[in-house]
Amino acid sequence: YNINSVHWFWWFQLLFYLVVFILSLAFAKSQLSKTENNMNIKNYLGNKFNLIKILQEKRNQLKKDQALLKKENKTLINPQTTPGNQNAELGDEVTVKALHDEINRSQQIVNEQRQEIDETLNRLKEGSYGICQKCGKKIDAQRLQAYPYAKFCIICQTEIDEKTP
Repeated sequence: YNINSVHWFWWFQLLFYLVVFILSLAFAKSQLSKTENNMNIKNYLGNKFNLIKILQEKRNQLKKDQALLKKENKTLINPQTTPGNQNAELGDEVTVKALHDEINRSQQIVNEQRQEIDETLNRLKEGSYGICQKCGKKIDAQRLQAYPYAKFCIICQTEIDEKTP
């Protein structure tokens, strides 16, 4: 390897990623300028109440899912608690460990989703829903429809994603 060729490669790679980043920001900005948030107050309030109802229903479903996962986890720890499964073996320890790990991952996902819903409901209650937590600008209505838990506008989210390894 030649030091100059390695040095040139890193500069080229840096330039490439910089151009991709600038183009993605330009695209995101053009998309935001094309779409306008023209919801009137009546539509906003109607959508807000519908959103609250949907989020609460989703939260209740996640609570049920969490209880079911907890029950499954207890069954793995103590197989005799499963009805009709007395003296049954669950298999080798590796299988039990894999199932236990999968249940723990599922519980973590459910907890994260419930936390997102709680944070969204709090923002709705405080009146800060739909406002970017980084720049303070309105979050596009289409973004909120696609991802109702959004805390950041698309531009700020893109910047955050670029900084995250």
